[in-house]
Amino acid sequence: MRGDIANSLSFFFAGDDFRNYYEADRVALFLRGTRTARWSPIVEVEWEKARSLAASDQFVLFAGDEAIVNPEIDAGETVVLRGGVEVKRRTTETSLRARAVVEVADSSVAGDYSYTFGELRAAWAGPALIGHGVEAFALLRSDLSGTLPRQRWTAVGGLATLPRVPLLAERGGRFVYGQVTYLVPVERFRVGLLGPPRLFLRAATGAAWNEGEPAGFETNLGAGVRLFVFELAVAVDPGADDLDPAVYATLRFPGDL
Repeated sequence: MRGDIANSLSFFFAGDDFRNYYEADRVALFLRGTRTARWSPIVEVEWEKARSLAASDQFVLFAGDEAIVNPEIDAGETVVLRGGVEVKRRTTETSLRARAVVEVADSSVAGDYSYTFGELRAAWAGPALIGHGVEAFALLRSDLSGTLPRQRWTAVGGLATLPRVPLLAERGGRFVYGQVTYLVPVERFRVGLLGPPRLFLRAATGAAWNEGEPAGFETNLGAGVRLFVFELAVAVDPGADDLDPAVYATLRFPGDL
């Protein structure tokens, strides 16, 4: 859910890495629309040979250098066909980016795995009352048939999604996540080209699980201030016996989660 730049910088400064890494050799052929197209087809054919990746020490500027464990994946070859559509709309006040993709693998044709996997993703930003703003993000992923290899699972937890849930705490082939952020610009304290700081309130909820397991949704409520791409905030779990607020900082780029 996080872009490469935001994730890499978050790790470099604070050790907050939001991904489960694995090694893979990969060859792909893909068809996409132009960057300016309002809608684009998504057609991809991909071969991947994947294997688990051991943890290794990395330099972190403001945190310990302890290695982050990468959960194991299902090693082997996967050959997939992906098809879908991406829609982009932008006006002077609003922006919308959404995509729907279905991924199909069949071991009787090629590879070691057979499954069908679907994804729906949408991000919207626009105005609210009296110069305020609203941002919304939603992501749904699910195995539709077959057994999904673990390298296709999705995880929730960590500062970018649910700060009161440990990083990669919930993982599975079925995944639902959504968040809404309400922003209030404070023009009095505008900082040159960076613009005004914006106070915000955020509600986020999500769950990751597998077939036969219950979907254990977690919800976090947060408040803080954003200046350009930097956020300083506090988050709580409203369902916990002890709210135990978490104070955190992270980077959030425009168009990124």
